[in-house]
Amino acid sequence: MISRKTAIQRLLLLGTFTLMAGRAVAQTPSPALIVTGSDKKPSDSVLQIIDPVAKKVVARIPLSGHPHQVAASADGKFAYVTEIAAGSQWLNYPTAGETKSTAPLPEDTISVVDLVAQKEVKVINVGPGSEPHDITVVRGKVFFTAEGYKELGRYDPVADRIDWRAGVGENRVHQIVLTKDATKIFSANIGSDTVAALLPWDPAVDVQPYSLGHQPPPYNQTLIHVGKGPEGIALSPDEKEVWVLTRGNGGLSIIDASARKVLQTIDLNTKDPLRIAFSPDGKTVLIDDAQSGDILILDAATRKEIKRINAVGKQIHAIVFRPDGLLAYAMSEGDNIIGVIDMKTLELVDRIPVGPGSDGMVWVVRQ
Repeated sequence: MISRKTAIQRLLLLGTFTLMAGRAVAQTPSPALIVTGSDKKPSDSVLQIIDPVAKKVVARIPLSGHPHQVAASADGKFAYVTEIAAGSQWLNYPTAGETKSTAPLPEDTISVVDLVAQKEVKVINVGPGSEPHDITVVRGKVFFTAEGYKELGRYDPVADRIDWRAGVGENRVHQIVLTKDATKIFSANIGSDTVAALLPWDPAVDVQPYSLGHQPPPYNQTLIHVGKGPEGIALSPDEKEVWVLTRGNGGLSIIDASARKVLQTIDLNTKDPLRIAFSPDGKTVLIDDAQSGDILILDAATRKEIKRINAVGKQIHAIVFRPDGLLAYAMSEGDNIIGVIDMKTLELVDRIPVGPGSDGMVWVVRQ
């Protein structure tokens, strides 16, 4: 017979092993799909970690605000989530018949999430009523849109501060893409039917009005007029073209990234094109129709539709490719699933269940 003390020690040891095993099972996989999610209550706001191999959610990390889009650091250790404070969007956009509130707007934020420890570690105040939406990480800096301020911003994780802002001045500065060197930025501005192109000031090309000795701004902006309601935007892997979806007329505008001019306008024969993504090799483009849940597959060179996969999921808010280009993932907010598409057969081959209110998604590989 063992002593009471020994029995307690064994139980504690067993409990330690059990907890360690539990943590091992719940570890963030690599690769992983990182997806935002939110139900009706602020307490339901989470960042979901999904194992694309096991095809299941392995962790849900609580967030401080209502999440939208998500980006990840190059080493896969941190995620950055744009968030609107509870009630902020309703204060800014009252429905018909309502009176706009005069109450002070709450602070909108960006959450920094440690994907290894699986916890929110920092909340960055962007500003009351700023309404940050899209977000991406380029060369270690976190670029984001701020719809409420009609501007773009940049957060430096090393200095732990927002170190740059650029006023676009257009309505609903929504989605952004950047070149790999972060010298060219393109934003889709839903409410103004434009794409803003921000490039470094070049005195050899741009008109120089600064005769009074003032220095020119670091970026020069060009507004490119496109179809109605531009939202989904993608930069071709060779960085020569910007493709932007125009939801208001079911179209696509293709922009020359250097000339900053529309090259071609295409009728996609869809009701509500919402998100767009290039395959890693740049040969194929995936576009979703938010109303029907269809995925359109286009040949990037010919601009022709190759195939249409029906009923992948309603309100697809994100499309990402596996880095090898063999699989694509389409995240459906309407059906709470991620549709998995085989890019060899161009068929829907699986569905991964996710939580309600899923919006942003990013592929992460930890280094």
